[in-house]
Amino acid sequence: MDGSFCPADELVALLILPPKDPSPSSDPASRHQRHDPQQLAVIGTVLALIDALHHRLPHPWLTILLAGGLVVFGTTRPELLPRLIAASLLVLALGLLVQWVIPGEVGFGDTLLLAALAPFWAWHGWPTVLTGLITAHLVLGSFAGLAWLLGLRERNTRIAAGPVLLLGAWIPLL
Repeated sequence: MDGSFCPADELVALLILPPKDPSPSSDPASRHQRHDPQQLAVIGTVLALIDALHHRLPHPWLTILLAGGLVVFGTTRPELLPRLIAASLLVLALGLLVQWVIPGEVGFGDTLLLAALAPFWAWHGWPTVLTGLITAHLVLGSFAGLAWLLGLRERNTRIAAGPVLLLGAWIPLL
């Protein structure tokens, strides 16, 4: 790399650095509680489009999502970093267990996506982690069921789960 400007560098900085707030609150936690849905919406939109078009969730983008959640929330309240990491590891372990029990039914990208979303939920507490997992899967099931009922998809057709998992994951953060 020759050190020249790359627009992707700006995009990565936008996604992983805390947002600039023109009127910062005296409580940094309240500032990030206002912004975490927007940060998730930016990268989530990109991930949803990629998954909808290519049925793939690129690992570098999932890494950016995970790193962004850990960096933003972990630097705001370092005492919460163990919970943020534990939530990601727990969600990853549950996803891997599901993949082991019913192989071929869940994409690895979807498992990584949920693990990357865990810090956003964990910032608000363990109940939000559970709520996020439940709403993500309820929205996915609703969309998949509707698509099958309307004849848009066959029962055994794989769907791009990422976009609706992201939509369902975002709901508890609003």
